Amino acid sequence: MSRDFTFEALVLRRYPVGESHRSVTFLTKERGLLSALAHGAAKSQNRLKLLTTPIRHVRLKAYHDPVADSWKVTDLEPLNLLGGLGELLERSAAATVWTELLLASWESGGVFDLFAQAFALLDTADSATVARLEGQTLWRALEIAGLMPEFSRCSVCGKPLAGKPIWFSVIDGEPVCQSCRAGITSSGELSLPSVAIDSLLATLVLPLDEALASPVSAVAAAGLRTHGLKAWERALGRRLRSVVIDQSSGPAPY
Repeated sequence: MSRDFTFEALVLRRYPVGESHRSVTFLTKERGLLSALAHGAAKSQNRLKLLTTPIRHVRLKAYHDPVADSWKVTDLEPLNLLGGLGELLERSAAATVWTELLLASWESGGVFDLFAQAFALLDTADSATVARLEGQTLWRALEIAGLMPEFSRCSVCGKPLAGKPIWFSVIDGEPVCQSCRAGITSSGELSLPSVAIDSLLATLVLPLDEALASPVSAVAAAGLRTHGLKAWERALGRRLRSVVIDQSSGPAPY
């Protein structure tokens, strides 16, 4: 059986190993999260130094040692260097949050295509587009993970929620109506407007780039981003360290 593998991958994180090497964590399309040793990646003239910098979209060639169950980078080919992520504060902040989320939650590669496309779009997005892209990406990831709430009815009383604002239960993260929210939502938490929910459900069926072209107000985009982040924090059972949420949106639901 071959011990040499080729993966499409996103570089998420790297750590120094000795003076010359780096341990690199990738999200691969084929195997999910994978850590591999990149020999010589710290040397200034080594192309691996550039290509192991987070965030890069690369083709990873790696050797697997079945005895030690360890991986070694044998080569990297650039697919998208994503050099624009650091050129705008909003892009950098979104990329940092997505990276933390991927490192915390994705053992499989099922989400790879979503984030490869999302990072590519983020690389050139203006501030307003970044806000829409964050909401779309967070909720699509929830859907892939099987964590998307059921927005049609209140999870407590069962009444239809169509056309009404919703809150989220701190118990299970499911939507609740205004009548049922007492005691099971966070103090000061704002509702997600019905227009934001309608926009989300209408655009989730579209390709990501097309969804960004759909009209959505800045308020709705901000609400989707904020509640998408909170939904992920509920799923992980902790705060995302890299998240900065507008205080007007209320505290994380704990």
